[in-house]
Amino acid sequence: MSQRQFYKPKGALNPACAIAAAAMCFTASLIIGGLIGAADSVGSVKLSIVVAIAVLLAVGAAVAVLTRVARVQYPWFAILLCFPSVGLAAYGYAVIRAAFLTGWDAILWNPLDLILFIIALPENLTTSDQYTDETREMTSGEGWFFVGIRLAFACMGMMINPIVTWAMSRNWPPYCAVCRKWISEPIVTNSYALSADKAELKEVAKQFKNGVFEPTDSLAATDNLQGHHFTFEFRYCEDCCDDIYLDVAQVTVDAKDSSKNAKTPLVRKEIVPIELLNKYAKDGVTESTGGDAGEPEAEDAPASI
Repeated sequence: MSQRQFYKPKGALNPACAIAAAAMCFTASLIIGGLIGAADSVGSVKLSIVVAIAVLLAVGAAVAVLTRVARVQYPWFAILLCFPSVGLAAYGYAVIRAAFLTGWDAILWNPLDLILFIIALPENLTTSDQYTDETREMTSGEGWFFVGIRLAFACMGMMINPIVTWAMSRNWPPYCAVCRKWISEPIVTNSYALSADKAELKEVAKQFKNGVFEPTDSLAATDNLQGHHFTFEFRYCEDCCDDIYLDVAQVTVDAKDSSKNAKTPLVRKEIVPIELLNKYAKDGVTESTGGDAGEPEAEDAPASI
């Protein structure tokens, strides 16, 4: 068997796309941080916990989405953007939170002023802020707990958000560097039902996972998606017809509720020869030909790999 090849981003990082991605991510992070600060200031303890969880997820998700919108094809760049984005979200949170604590008497834009304010904060808090109806001053320990728990969530956000970005960027579709566009929708999609027992189901799944895509006698093309089946999705750029990418997944349907199913990816963005596309296109749905079943027309399919 020849060496298997998978999609990898091609070409240099586009400076204009990188700048656009950074601008959008930094702006969104400041807004997210400010909104979280406002929600934490006016809400209850339970809402503060929800807000804290949002801190751990929102920035990383926003960076992944906006980096893709800016057409940056490299996940490592999105992950790098995550660190300053989390810092800016923490800054936006601190500005708004400090404004609420001071009754909007002063808005501290200067980061140094914010740091000095945070250092002095534990000695100047009262329990009437959001925890009890009493108005006594907090002890030093209570004040540092109030501040420390938020600093801890900020540090956790610095670690978790890049993981969120990485997880989301793994699902980005292939990117055509020549035409500067994402190849989001599959050109050919088909499903195969397995008329065999569970043992052979596992064997076929293992076969596909190992890169052997030849159909077996027990697999039959089907448009009935109510049972267990495998899906094959072929993608390629219709403008330049460069590489062909294949995704294979095993779909397990809930026996009690057929509308519920679990999709297990077996192969992601593997580069395959045109012969394999032509073989499966006979059973599949070719989007580029208006959704009619059949083999792609010559002008629509890649000439070679």
